[in-house]
Amino acid sequence: ETGLMEELFLEVRSRSYGLRQVNGQHYPMWDVILAEKAEAEPNLTLLLNTRVAGVETASDDRAGYETRVTGLLAFQQSTELAVRITPTTVIDATGDGFIALQAGAPFRYGREARSEFDERWAPEEADDIVLGSTIMFAAKDVARPAPFVPPAWAHSFPTEESLPFRPHEDIQSGYWWLEWGGRLNTIADNETIRKELHAAVFGVWDHIKNHCTVPGVRERAANWALDWIGHIPGKRESRRFEGDYILRERDLVAGLNAVPADVVAYGGWAIDLHAPDGVYSPDRPCTQPPLPDLYGIPLRGLSSRTVSNLYLAGRNISQTHVAHGSTRVMKTCAVIGEAAGTAAAFALREGVSPRELANCDDCVRAIQRQLLRQGAYLPLVANDDPHDLARLPGVIVSATSQATLDLDPAAGWEAPGISTAESAGLAQAVEQYPDGRELPLDRLTGQSIVISADHIDTLSLPLTNASSQPTDVAIRIRQAAHLRDFGPEESSGDLWTGTANVPPGSSPVVIDLDRLTVTPGTPVVVILEPHPALSWSRSWQEPPGTQAARWDDDLGYWRWEHGTLGFALEPVSAPYGPEEVLSGVTRPEIGANVWISDPNQPLPQAWELHWPQPQTIETIEITFDSQLSGWIWEGAFPLIPRAWDLQVLKAGSSDWLTNDSREQNAQRRAIHQFPAEKLDAVRIAVRATQGGRTARIVEVRCYGPQASASARGRAT
Repeated sequence: ETGLMEELFLEVRSRSYGLRQVNGQHYPMWDVILAEKAEAEPNLTLLLNTRVAGVETASDDRAGYETRVTGLLAFQQSTELAVRITPTTVIDATGDGFIALQAGAPFRYGREARSEFDERWAPEEADDIVLGSTIMFAAKDVARPAPFVPPAWAHSFPTEESLPFRPHEDIQSGYWWLEWGGRLNTIADNETIRKELHAAVFGVWDHIKNHCTVPGVRERAANWALDWIGHIPGKRESRRFEGDYILRERDLVAGLNAVPADVVAYGGWAIDLHAPDGVYSPDRPCTQPPLPDLYGIPLRGLSSRTVSNLYLAGRNISQTHVAHGSTRVMKTCAVIGEAAGTAAAFALREGVSPRELANCDDCVRAIQRQLLRQGAYLPLVANDDPHDLARLPGVIVSATSQATLDLDPAAGWEAPGISTAESAGLAQAVEQYPDGRELPLDRLTGQSIVISADHIDTLSLPLTNASSQPTDVAIRIRQAAHLRDFGPEESSGDLWTGTANVPPGSSPVVIDLDRLTVTPGTPVVVILEPHPALSWSRSWQEPPGTQAARWDDDLGYWRWEHGTLGFALEPVSAPYGPEEVLSGVTRPEIGANVWISDPNQPLPQAWELHWPQPQTIETIEITFDSQLSGWIWEGAFPLIPRAWDLQVLKAGSSDWLTNDSREQNAQRRAIHQFPAEKLDAVRIAVRATQGGRTARIVEVRCYGPQASASARGRAT
């Protein structure tokens, strides 16, 4: 995720040591950093530990509404302070939507019938079932035997069959599948759910300590004791309030092929639906059909259809139960929150309602521009800020070096891709299969690659033939609209189709494409038809501008795969040029959208921009490459530049001057502000990273005094 969430995430990992992303293991620094950032906002009146207890409303029939919120009554328990707030605009981010409920906003609870929105993953009949709640626990090694006797009220899980499909070999923390309450009301019955979940937690720990027959678990658990147990159920679902648009399954599955015009946020998590009986269910704890791509979330779904000054943020937005299965995850809720806040601020300034705002094309575009400038990513929405002087016609960009997409395994994968140290699972896979792994061609298998040239002469694929005879494999190549656009199952609109003969054993298979014409700077997809004897070599690394996928017959669409299927191109693709910094997009999408220096050239490496005429500049905003990896790990992200110099060429001068130098950076974004001056050029010279071998820049923006301070991005 991008925007505020990414800033906070990178801050946490740069200041947290000895901590990893483990269910139930809490982060002391997380709460500290959240409070620190909120308290630093000069325009924010912060009322912590304060709950809204009452809502006042008045009739409002403008723009088709029914009511508006006129007052909020709140109580701060720690200080016994009672507060009455008279709001102009309200954002309900309470999860359960208490303010929206009290304001009379219509909502949905439970699962819609399959027929209402034509949703494959919905039940045949509507019901009141929701996703259950979870309570986590954490355990620690006390370095001595720690017997455990469960309380009498604990639930019993005496055998492995008592916990079907629920792995519990990792004993240091609790499990997301410790869930219950899907058949109850997760609001009204919350205390009943909490009590039952405590019985389940102690029962699962009793199973681990005293009954588990998984080899080695009880032995490892002998010296472990419960260290912490949650007392507030983690609630996945309750009320979903109706807006002018209800997000549904087909919006998610369509992905980048149907991004709404008023997109202000995005998601990508699987449609994660859980067994109604939770931990007590004999079925698998969840169904998680993955999505083929990222999808857009519209502004129309972030407000109530009946309350004229009410925005929604988090899991209570306008959506079906099935769509909620994807959007409810925390980081998606966070980007929704930033979108709702940005839209509400714009509506407040312009004096318009949420509906009037969403129906105003210019207003929506202004909100999208502001979100992009704050560091957010929006699917298929590029920076076109008219105040950004880096985008002026005639600018010339260059760099001291650039990487190429040469994926010969002998060249090493650490240079273009993420470090394997970022993922325990990836590290284990690399240890077991250091040279990658063969992916059987048991279904349609494809690899998308951003091609920098306008043609391909030859394509080499590392294939393995397990049979004793040479065999042919059918191959097709198609032009893609974006990196995850693998097209239909059947051949359609291909640039090239043919076969390649694969000898027994492992060897690169070279295909002569006879100068195949392609669109430069965009992806092509190489698709291999199924073959029982063949496999395709896969690396664990994922260089920007690549994506692997396999066809899923059950889902009826392509599922993206981790890693990269091997290939070599002639000419070699070079999608990481300095011009990528001005693409207007801050993650790989159609192009790679990142400048990467040559990994064989030592730092410092520099990127620079020259204007055709001098420009008055006072703000330069830089976005680096954090790869949006999603891992919470200790220490700063290794590919982030740690130290760099901002150098300027003043108008009419031939001498570069260092305007500013930064040290010890751990953030994806940086803003340089200085007294306005006329410049011919700017240069960013990366001197050191947090561990990576290359300098990487995703975006550079330049602003003069005419760009208002209120529009500036947030990172410093």
